[in-house]
Amino acid sequence: MTVDYSELYSSISKAETLSEVQPLEGFLKTWEIEFSFCESNNEYSTSLLLCFKDSFPVTFPKVYLSNSFFSEIGWIPHLDIDSKKRPFICVFDENESEALPGSEIRIIQIALDKARREIRNGIAGKNHSDFINEFQAYWRRKDNDEPKLKGGFLFIGQPQSDFILEAFLAKEPVSNRYNYLVFTDTSESEHIKTNILQYSGVPYYKKKVFYIGEISSVKSPPYCINSKELFELIQKECSGVISSLKREYDAGSKDIYVFARIMSEGSRNMFIGWQLPMTDKNKSKMRWKYLIKREYKINRLIVDEYSNERLLLRTAGTVKTNKAVNRLCFAGLGSIGSHLLDYYKDFNFAQISLIDPETLTLENIKRHTLGIDSIGLYKVEALAKYLTNNIPETSIDIKNDDILDFLMQEKANNQYDLLVVAIGMEMVERQIRKFIYDRKLNIPVLFIWVEPYISAGHALYLPCLSKEDIETELCEKGLFTKNVIDRSEYLKSNELLFKNEAGCQGTYVPYSGNLVKQFIYGINSWLSTQIENPSKNACSITWIGNIDIIKNMGIKVAPEMVNKSRGELIEQYYGV
Repeated sequence: MTVDYSELYSSISKAETLSEVQPLEGFLKTWEIEFSFCESNNEYSTSLLLCFKDSFPVTFPKVYLSNSFFSEIGWIPHLDIDSKKRPFICVFDENESEALPGSEIRIIQIALDKARREIRNGIAGKNHSDFINEFQAYWRRKDNDEPKLKGGFLFIGQPQSDFILEAFLAKEPVSNRYNYLVFTDTSESEHIKTNILQYSGVPYYKKKVFYIGEISSVKSPPYCINSKELFELIQKECSGVISSLKREYDAGSKDIYVFARIMSEGSRNMFIGWQLPMTDKNKSKMRWKYLIKREYKINRLIVDEYSNERLLLRTAGTVKTNKAVNRLCFAGLGSIGSHLLDYYKDFNFAQISLIDPETLTLENIKRHTLGIDSIGLYKVEALAKYLTNNIPETSIDIKNDDILDFLMQEKANNQYDLLVVAIGMEMVERQIRKFIYDRKLNIPVLFIWVEPYISAGHALYLPCLSKEDIETELCEKGLFTKNVIDRSEYLKSNELLFKNEAGCQGTYVPYSGNLVKQFIYGINSWLSTQIENPSKNACSITWIGNIDIIKNMGIKVAPEMVNKSRGELIEQYYGV
């Protein structure tokens, strides 16, 4: 949109003393606005630079300070430095704010009012607590005369009691980022450590690191400190760790790391750290003495935090702790199973067991979660690695086995809260249902499968106490009663329903991977219910899929399904 800056300038000049100046680099227009005020018995007189990009008002104006004024007032909350070392006041959160066409004057007024308010409050110390909520941004900013900030640290879990923690230092980065993994004394941390070390394939060596707990107060930026100041901080916050730290340092250990945490609004932990410098004294009994007496420059550490609770809050906005299912057993990891597993990975299960005897083939990849890099691998192994990369806090175990062999050999009754069966083989599924009826399997089972061309997708939930008398409601002549394709087509083995490339072992059901995803996400609310608040009765849901394609192919549709539309859901309860 076109902005009439002449008209804007005229309107703003009625309330402000301003002039148009040479635009700052990267901006279309720059206005200089006079700003004089009294705060804390001091008089201030300066000017603000209001800068517009050519995309204004879709993008908001920026309010810059002069370098001389920044030198005078120092760091205040909501002040930042751009890539060209120019100080500015953060007046808009572009993720939360929205510019409306025709509101240019109002946007400018808000920008100037907020900038002036933040400056005055910052000088008066009224918003000093905001430093802690913006701490990470300030911490990651290198001060001019300090050593390089050191990154690549991942802090895993929330420390409970220990002040000496276990770290693994990798010879090559994990996930292209982390060379240093710091594990706390929590069960979550133990799960993640096992999973990452098992599946990353990266060589590590163990190392002790030191943790001084929560820092009780935060000063104004910049946050660079020297060795003497760090010792004083440790002595104040956690004096009990000093003796261990001294022994490690005097022993000549390199790369000694000290970590701490601060608390932001909402009690979220943020982890920070320092690397102790090496002194020029070789005598072991003198090294620590010189470190704490002299003002050696030290590296600050940039630390990321892995906490399942934190990540769930950042994504879902809440952490669900009352779901009925925490231990999931998953059988069948083909196209349906792999995409369903991808959906279920967000449910924060404590344990997932994977069962499938097959390897991934080239023919699988167009409709499977896994890709060409996993061809030839057992599906359970490749998907275990995939899950570990996404949910490292979850305990994952694999069984390269047939589901019936597993159920007959293993006592699954008390190990899991739910068995998901996504194998699409009616004879096997019928036997699993019989296990339930005969009380040989005492956990709920969720069956999920699709019809050819995904004309429909089905999910059936059987509670552990289901009785055999519902079988006639579920099936007629061995076929699901809610099938979209008429049972007569299945009974006569219509060749259009199944394809074959390689003889008797090469038969497959045609459908696309895209429709698989549509099906799973079409029933996601129902699936979630069976995890969080499962039905007490047997129930099913049918998702009407690509029904038109089978009609056009001349495949008979079940009479009760003829008028159904794509995306329509049909729920059914049994034994009630």
